[in-house]
Amino acid sequence: FERLTDGAGHDTFPAWSNDGRTIAFPSVRGDDKAEWLARIYLMDTDGGNLRPVTAGPDDWGVTFSPRDDAIAYGKWGDDDIGVYVTDLGADRHTRITDRGTAAMDPSWRPVGDTIAYTSDRAGSYDLHTMAHDGAHLQALTDRRASDGGASWHPRADAVAFVSYGEG
Repeated sequence: FERLTDGAGHDTFPAWSNDGRTIAFPSVRGDDKAEWLARIYLMDTDGGNLRPVTAGPDDWGVTFSPRDDAIAYGKWGDDDIGVYVTDLGADRHTRITDRGTAAMDPSWRPVGDTIAYTSDRAGSYDLHTMAHDGAHLQALTDRRASDGGASWHPRADAVAFVSYGEG
């Protein structure tokens, strides 16, 4: 094991790019520590070339697109809990979920443009999928239990997830 970050921040939940050359992760650094405000950072796999890709605050749960040209992440602000996509080449940040419902924990399908995520749009936390632009919304679960933490199988034909409670 080798430590890749310098300890200057609270670095959590890393995600590998599909080509294995880049790592994305949420981090709380510098003045942001006082209010616990996270941004998404990218770095090379040797720990070099560290750079922020979101302005925050409260950006968590990052996943790479199949082509590694974009990331999806959850924003957990007081009035803005949703899933965003950042085009890494254009530095364009787009909210892809509706306002008024909580949406978080995106997981990009290994092929194509589908993102699985957790949302409370039906009253309890369930898994949903949508296209990378927010179109083609579909519920995967509809249960009393809270479902989340979606992770696609590498063949992209199944989703593993965690279920909290009965239902």
